Amino acid sequence: NSRNIDFSCRIGTNYERNTVAFQRKTMLKFLPKSIDTNKVRRTKYLNEMKNSKFTISPFGWGELCPRDFESFICGSILIKPNMSDFKTWPNWYLNNKTYIPFDWNFRNLKEVIEYSMDNYKRLMNIAITAQNMYFKFAVSKDSENIFLNRFKKLLNK
Repeated sequence: NSRNIDFSCRIGTNYERNTVAFQRKTMLKFLPKSIDTNKVRRTKYLNEMKNSKFTISPFGWGELCPRDFESFICGSILIKPNMSDFKTWPNWYLNNKTYIPFDWNFRNLKEVIEYSMDNYKRLMNIAITAQNMYFKFAVSKDSENIFLNRFKKLLNK
């Protein structure tokens, strides 16, 4: 669908634990000032994501974030620190297939943002691939069997 917001990046930065706040606070130094990061009510947040071309999702309490899956559901292209060293099942994080990676030190974040904006129509397939994968593994009529077969396979190892 048509989306009238370029980026969604609603993040908190006031955490008692620096391990949670560090990446978020650091990322703010590299984001364009035009991207509003102030937290909003949940309904506004989800509506914004549904109308956003891209969602930027830094680490927080962990590397995986509910925001990642919310972006898949809403069809917003996820931009996130490179996840290629993490093994998940299913493998949600396929570089430039289900999300767009940037360096952990944020040095290329500005370039990733600029490239993404300039190439949105070419990158829309990333959102479609991520959304299809999410629905296949999480809510399709086959998702229960997919999970059970994976679980049985693990038990038989």
